[in-house]
Amino acid sequence: MLSDANALLGGMKGSADNLENVTILGIDPGLVNTGYGVISHAGGQTSLVEAGVVRTDPKEELASRLNEIYAGLGSVIKEFQPDLMASMEI
Repeated sequence: MLSDANALLGGMKGSADNLENVTILGIDPGLVNTGYGVISHAGGQTSLVEAGVVRTDPKEELASRLNEIYAGLGSVIKEFQPDLMASMEI
């Protein structure tokens, strides 16, 4: 995943090494398990900050599950305030 992040940063306008600090949130969407990872790129180094899963009960109604995912990812965004976000295809 970190090598993918370096490739992503390298493809951005300018060089990844010219970016002072950038925080990226990656999301692997799912209705039962939504995975996420937060990485930081600073001083030419990329490191994992946080990784986790927002889990929902498949027996619950879809609206309830979507609300849980929204709240869980909202908390991650509020805490880490990412500069960029990437998502896997659904």
